[in-house]
Amino acid sequence: MARTPFMEQYLQIKAQYQDYILLFRLGDFYEMFNEDAKLVSRELGLTLTGRDCGEAQRAPMCGVPYHSVDEPIAKLIQKGYKLAICEQMEDPATAKGLVKREVVRIITPGTLTDGNLLDEKTNNYLCSLVWMQDTVAAAFVDVSTGALHAVAFDGADAVDRARNELASYQPHECLSNISPQQMGSLASFLSERCHCMLTEFSGDHFDFSHACDTLQRQFASLPFSLTQQHAPLICAVGALIDYVAQTQKTDISYIKSICVDHVGEYLEMDVNTRRNLELTQTLHGGERRGSLLWVLDHTETSMGARTLRRWIEQPLTNSSRIIRRQMAVETFVSDLMAREELSHLLKSVLDLERLATKIVYNTAGPRDLRAIAQTLRVLPQVRQYLSGFQTPALREIYENMDEHADVLHLIDDAIVDKDVPFGVRDGGFIRRGYYAQLDELLDILSDGEGWKQKIEEEEKAATGIPKLKIGYNRVFGYYIEVTNSYKDQVPDTYIRKQ
Repeated sequence: MARTPFMEQYLQIKAQYQDYILLFRLGDFYEMFNEDAKLVSRELGLTLTGRDCGEAQRAPMCGVPYHSVDEPIAKLIQKGYKLAICEQMEDPATAKGLVKREVVRIITPGTLTDGNLLDEKTNNYLCSLVWMQDTVAAAFVDVSTGALHAVAFDGADAVDRARNELASYQPHECLSNISPQQMGSLASFLSERCHCMLTEFSGDHFDFSHACDTLQRQFASLPFSLTQQHAPLICAVGALIDYVAQTQKTDISYIKSICVDHVGEYLEMDVNTRRNLELTQTLHGGERRGSLLWVLDHTETSMGARTLRRWIEQPLTNSSRIIRRQMAVETFVSDLMAREELSHLLKSVLDLERLATKIVYNTAGPRDLRAIAQTLRVLPQVRQYLSGFQTPALREIYENMDEHADVLHLIDDAIVDKDVPFGVRDGGFIRRGYYAQLDELLDILSDGEGWKQKIEEEEKAATGIPKLKIGYNRVFGYYIEVTNSYKDQVPDTYIRKQ
């Protein structure tokens, strides 16, 4: 028996993503077939059904509604699976023949961007490791925020120091220019202690010349020269950018800069020291509650919580930077009113980093845009408070803070501020008066009969045909009907249908 065209399409796409669970859009559901269906059914407790595919046996199938797919995705990612999201690229109602489909995004533990799938107080890092002679370079990117860090270690203890750095960043996924077998104990450390997925990525992406080209395309400026001296760093960052571009399948220009963590800039702690100090989780149970972070974290924003965690994971060693930070802290310790006022304002600041990334990925909904507006509305007041401080760190924040008034005005002009729908498909989120053509279409939608009568009266007046009528059928759609007695008065602009 010959396979159905639908199953042929599925198998062709699946062949390109054999290491991924393929979520195949079919109407209002994401369906999985064959071995993927069996696996997902078992892991998520979904009912396993079947679909006729032109073969002797029905293809195993299970699915989830498209509007509630976040929870199943989160569970599968937590279990260590990688997913490929395949969407319908045309409207099934108007498509001729088989609906065109293609994979629009790959989701892996290190490339999550949706806030619903992430811990708001913790960065989600993807890591790239490069071994070159006696140098180990590591690059880390949080795809949900665009933050990218890189560091290189030289000498006999390079691997041990790289391990300590990995313990600090706690990546969820790691790429490397060597195999897990060649990585030795570091591979088991990543998988067992960091619960990090080790992902195979073609060695070509770690090629020096290729990486140089990638960095030149991605970044307007670089913190190091594109020379062999920095080859390990260049190759680590280059492979990282390639992988993000390959999985996200969209513009990633929001990853704009590389922060190089210079050796000696932060206190290096070995894995056991970090664990025994209970910096971010307790020694027994690995809980946040009871850790140093839990004691200190009274931040008002998700962005602040992530920054504090980074500071605790990477204590400064440079005395001038420590004093600079202490001066800023002392300013707020000694000024109770300013501290409380700013804390109150910051309660209204939402996760601007991740909200902005959702816009880049075209996954932001109307409520996300209103959340951005809510945050931008607070910034002038925050900046006003900071203007009175002369502490260098706070002064720098004040001078560099962009209020983005133009963005706020655009959102306020375009998006309703009451009864804001969750998704774009829900409609009703563009403010009346913003776009005249849309207003007209909405009027037609809400009062189709009134619109038809209005057009009918206008055409009667323009043509002088008193018995002109506007009708509708499924063959022609809307049409103008004129009796034979008035055929000589029909304008040349009309097109005869019958």
